[in-house]
Amino acid sequence: LNKFNNNEISVLIALFFVIFIFKTFFFTVLVKLNCKFSSNISFNLSSRIFENYLYQKYYFYLVRGSSKLIQNITNEINNLINIYLASILSLFNEILLLISISAILIILSPISFFSIILVFLIFSFIFFFTIKKFLKKWGYQRQDHQEKSIRYLQEGMRGIKELRIYNLENSFLEYFKFHAKQYSKI
Repeated sequence: LNKFNNNEISVLIALFFVIFIFKTFFFTVLVKLNCKFSSNISFNLSSRIFENYLYQKYYFYLVRGSSKLIQNITNEINNLINIYLASILSLFNEILLLISISAILIILSPISFFSIILVFLIFSFIFFFTIKKFLKKWGYQRQDHQEKSIRYLQEGMRGIKELRIYNLENSFLEYFKFHAKQYSKI
């Protein structure tokens, strides 16, 4: 540390700050792609399982409860994708990167490190308050489409006999797919 003068330390800190911003941008894009990939997998799995359930024999519904079938289509798929796989990988990567960058910055210049943390916190609060209304809007849209897709699942499971009699399996499947797809886009 004695080999560096204040100017060189400032340049190094600025370089690390630029790298951190680049890393944040890169991981934001990566997370968006990850979410889209996960949503598509969730959509495809839930649609295929629902389609499979719709074309089962009537006895299939008598043996199993509709709540269990609905749980399989909605909750279990989301838990598998969002909770277990994506969360663990993302958390591990972020913690490792944060520890590495923080250690280097604290060793080089603790005062500059805490200054950068302060600036980062300020920008984080500004960012949060800027996108808060969008997050709220997307939350309401997500709830609406999820509610409608669950409603079509329940109606399809409970009314399987009528669906078969009137040959409406495809209609219910299309309604479900529409709302499930809209849900996956949010």
